[in-house]
Amino acid sequence: MDVSIVIPSKDDPAGLYFTYAGAVADLEHSGLRYEILAVVDGEFHDTARSLKAHNGCRVLRTQADSPQGARHAGAMQAQGRYIFFLDSHVLVCRDFFKRMAAAMQSTGAALLHSPHCTWSPRTMGYAYGVAWDGNLWSKDHQITPTSVTPYRVAMMGHGAICADREAYFSSGGYWLEQRGWGGEESHLNLKLWMMGHSCWVLPDVYHWHYMAHRRSAQVFGAPEHVRNFLISAYALGGDRYLNRCYLAYMLPAEQRDAANGTKETAVYQKLRDAVPREAAAERVFICSGPFKGDLDKLREFFRKEGIHS
Repeated sequence: MDVSIVIPSKDDPAGLYFTYAGAVADLEHSGLRYEILAVVDGEFHDTARSLKAHNGCRVLRTQADSPQGARHAGAMQAQGRYIFFLDSHVLVCRDFFKRMAAAMQSTGAALLHSPHCTWSPRTMGYAYGVAWDGNLWSKDHQITPTSVTPYRVAMMGHGAICADREAYFSSGGYWLEQRGWGGEESHLNLKLWMMGHSCWVLPDVYHWHYMAHRRSAQVFGAPEHVRNFLISAYALGGDRYLNRCYLAYMLPAEQRDAANGTKETAVYQKLRDAVPREAAAERVFICSGPFKGDLDKLREFFRKEGIHS
């Protein structure tokens, strides 16, 4: 099997259908041996039932309640050398899979990103800068590509990506200690780098990524969301990066508590206190890689190599 296409879907039957149909339309003339796995996270809707009944693709059901959990469940069942993860609200460009697979082979990438396009091809996103002094998430979008050929990036979104099977599993894949949405993409990218692998973007092979609305401020301050970034910061960079991440959340929370009489800071303090225990195993694993768990060394590597971060 050349490629496996994993489409995680939660409460999005129409998105699943159009992502599946768009993938098949491109794969049919790619010359690749392929399989498609739809991973339905939660309610098993009519679209999933119909795909299963008509043998359109393999359909898995999970209760992971997270993008990373659904993606990883699909990866565990996938047989291809390369594993594509497509959100269930994307459409890929022409020859997407053929060109992505070829670039995986030529670059030796562990993870290959495609630029995302939301409303116009004139406004692409190619890479994320890293919030090194905050939660290690994206601090900016690279909207002008560094090169017309594949190039290395620190991290980028995971709407339509390709992973090398061996590199993905040898590095532990998505970290399932992270729950719900947020932080799983940056963590996997930076972990792959810390374990001696590389992440790339193919700048002229893109996908349409539907975003109907922005997430609210409440989502970004929710305890589960904050916890994902706290445990990631500790696992990747130890106490110093945990403290930076913690302060990035605490300072605004203190202002909200003072203004609204809430108790967010007490919640965040409890989350922070639990981090060394909850992230201990991941921290030990990352320290076994060539950067020895020293995120500053990776940051310096990016700087010397001219990798957008």
